[in-house]
Amino acid sequence: MPNWCTTYITINHENEQKLKEFEEKLNNLMSKDYEGNGFGKTWLGNLVGNSGIGTIDENKVSDLRCRGEITYMENLGNQLVIYTETAWVPMLKLWQKLLEKYLPGGELIYSAEECGCGIYCTNDPAMLDCYLVDIWEDVGMVKEDYCTDETEESVVEMLQKLLGSDAQEIGVLLEKFENSEYTDKMLIRKWEFVDINEWD
Repeated sequence: MPNWCTTYITINHENEQKLKEFEEKLNNLMSKDYEGNGFGKTWLGNLVGNSGIGTIDENKVSDLRCRGEITYMENLGNQLVIYTETAWVPMLKLWQKLLEKYLPGGELIYSAEECGCGIYCTNDPAMLDCYLVDIWEDVGMVKEDYCTDETEESVVEMLQKLLGSDAQEIGVLLEKFENSEYTDKMLIRKWEFVDINEWD
């Protein structure tokens, strides 16, 4: 059983009509099961096999990783938002191939998280100074079920209050946090820049 990686994908294109046509193409590709699978019509393999951008064959290794599914898709006009759940890592190569074939000029921005493998990656320049803060148990000042992106400044303030520390350096505070009781209740990780081409 794999660890599941959640990837948030935004596809941007200046031409809203072309983006809408791309969304329709994705829906069409997913409307037919390419082969039997455990995911149903949302399986990423349907996109790979039905589009012809890669091989899926029991006797061969696929040239595109596609073990996962689309869990959400919404067209916002000039952006198409897609969430996927995939085995262990974000699987972005198939999206690049789909863009090359059906939406030239499309831009893909992503962020992906898989805590078991320590993946907190993005190619979004706006997130490079951000930290993912995920709280699943009450820690006093912030209630459970809180998950958001925070600036370094706000993380410093949060950790100072949480740990009762006057330290100003984020590195010092994060080290104190990692040695505290709170690591069983919450997670703080800096987003790492990883180019889309580095993922299969």
